[in-house]
Amino acid sequence: MLTVEVIWRDPTQSPHAHDSGISRAASGRAASGRAASGRVGPDHAAAAFVHQVHRIPAGLTIRQLLERIGEEARRAAIEAGQLGLARYGRRAWLDDVLLDGDRVEIVEPIEADARAARFTRVAEERARRSAGSAVRRRRPDAA
Repeated sequence: MLTVEVIWRDPTQSPHAHDSGISRAASGRAASGRAASGRVGPDHAAAAFVHQVHRIPAGLTIRQLLERIGEEARRAAIEAGQLGLARYGRRAWLDDVLLDGDRVEIVEPIEADARAARFTRVAEERARRSAGSAVRRRRPDAA
């Protein structure tokens, strides 16, 4: 028998309603309840992480594990591309065979590209600065 962990974010549960079994450090949050970056995101403020440990027979795939634990809806969402899979933070697929000690993470899609968001912020800051400098024009020399 193998032991595997399954983790996902459950938006229907408050993060403080019960102990979800996952430490704040493991979920990417500091002890203050803020995200590791220091910001409190709306996703993390309104949802808890579900952490389950299962004992399974050798040779089971992620697809079979999700069916076995009654998460057919999540499996269907993964197949439809609405959710993703990771094993210890690296991309995984439903047909991957599970190994002893694996941590399967059911993840949501990234809503914003960090690089694109930074480029947008820089462009807005530059536009703001250039608009401010237009107001401070040099006075014509009095001759």
